[in-house]
Amino acid sequence: AAARGLVQRGAAVTLLENVLQELEQEHARNGKSDAFKAFSGFLSWKAEPPSYAHAAAQLGINEQAARVAVHRLRKRYRDLLQKHIAATVEDPAEVDAELDHLLMVFASPVT
Repeated sequence: AAARGLVQRGAAVTLLENVLQELEQEHARNGKSDAFKAFSGFLSWKAEPPSYAHAAAQLGINEQAARVAVHRLRKRYRDLLQKHIAATVEDPAEVDAELDHLLMVFASPVT
């Protein structure tokens, strides 16, 4: 099935921003706003991510702990993204195709 719903880059950006906002709110509810601020740059599609050493220093943890935390944050981000995409498609089997399409949208140059 052809990917639908996320065809336009603007819609994709809105989706990504909504998921990021939900993730930020989740961290705030769990008392982890500082960690989200330190690690959210690793989720950005707009800029270069910070260094693990810099993020670790912000939180007073070692670099390996920062890498693990970023890995978990990325996984949670992907889980939330899949949940949001699932809400836009009729067939749950289309979620992966939509996610792949979303990644293609951002891999393509803006024209």
